[in-house]
Amino acid sequence: MNTAAKEFAGLGEMYFADECSGVHYDRHGKRTAELVRDAMKYYADTDLE
Repeated sequence: MNTAAKEFAGLGEMYFADECSGVHYDRHGKRTAELVRDAMKYYADTDLE
């Protein structure tokens, strides 16, 4: 994984782990923060390599 992909995936992990961000995303539906994290990781793994 290149640097940009690692940073992008890390940002998604930060959104998921941070309580304030989690509340922001989860207001759209339960586990939305987890979905965002997983989608960002997938994008980093598949399109940012």
